[in-house]
Amino acid sequence: GKVVAPCNIVLQRVEQLQTSAYRLKINITEKGDIGTGVKEWNQLTIIFSDMLAKPSNWDEMLSPFFGEYSEVKHRFIIDVTGYDEFTYGEPNGMSWGQMYNFQLKLVNALEEYNATHDTPLTDENNKLVTF
Repeated sequence: GKVVAPCNIVLQRVEQLQTSAYRLKINITEKGDIGTGVKEWNQLTIIFSDMLAKPSNWDEMLSPFFGEYSEVKHRFIIDVTGYDEFTYGEPNGMSWGQMYNFQLKLVNALEEYNATHDTPLTDENNKLVTF
């Protein structure tokens, strides 16, 4: 009852990816005896970019732990935790305890950063980074 067809995608990093996002849309269409299956799941869009994007769950789920979004803060979070996505609030996602531990880790890392630099960490809007 199912057909599997691997699809390798090779992406070449070009300068335009630093300032623009590009979309690759894949549609599954009927061919011969093979149908599309569930119509709501017969397409996929992949977005390519070197730009850092605000996680879609930031405002609702992540802001209680990380505060207001900024790109500088997001990059700091990635550097400290190694994560660029946090699945808190999603089925089988990260727990409240895990998120609280990330927050504590970030507070400590930010204190260390600020203690070892001449000026505290500020974001692209000249606001102090806080957690």
